[in-house]
Amino acid sequence: MYKNTSTRLYSAKTSGNFKFINKTPISDGYKPIKNDPKEARFEYLLKDIDSGKQFRFNDVDSIRFKRNKMIESFFSVYDNPNYSLVESCFLDSDDLPLNRVIQSIKQKSVNTNFPVLGYIWVIDVGTNNKMHFHLVIAYPKLEVKNAAIPKFLKYGFRKNKIYSRFISNTNGFKTYLKKKKVFERGKRKRTYNKSIKLKTIT
Repeated sequence: MYKNTSTRLYSAKTSGNFKFINKTPISDGYKPIKNDPKEARFEYLLKDIDSGKQFRFNDVDSIRFKRNKMIESFFSVYDNPNYSLVESCFLDSDDLPLNRVIQSIKQKSVNTNFPVLGYIWVIDVGTNNKMHFHLVIAYPKLEVKNAAIPKFLKYGFRKNKIYSRFISNTNGFKTYLKKKKVFERGKRKRTYNKSIKLKTIT
């Protein structure tokens, strides 16, 4: 990765003073391998119109930047005492389709005083080379004993149990997610996403 790529990429995304110069292939013949870290396929060259300086970044830098910006935005809303954050971890498999799992979680909480306010998810690959989701859900503050997940927040789908826990160190977990590599998941499959809205308590 180029030095200060994240800072420069942030500037390019938030300022109108940058001009796109060109896009160059850098990995001709590359064939993606599912579960492996994604390899850069293109390099972009931009120019700072004010200073005349040019800088480069690649397509993987761009994905990582956008993902980490999403993570920062989520935690900036919910990292305060008014909310509880629950992380769920489960395999990326046909038995646990992500959209069905999220819908099941929403339905389970809809008739309680602790509705789903917002969520994000990030794809990861463990040491066993198995792809899995880190799903983080925000709820109104939950008062519990011994940091135990209450029964109504114990998730499952089609008899498959889903491991869940309260996030006690939000800053540490945010950093943990942001350090993750970008992995190959399959053609046109997202490696991160968020809820349409991040609702807050008024």
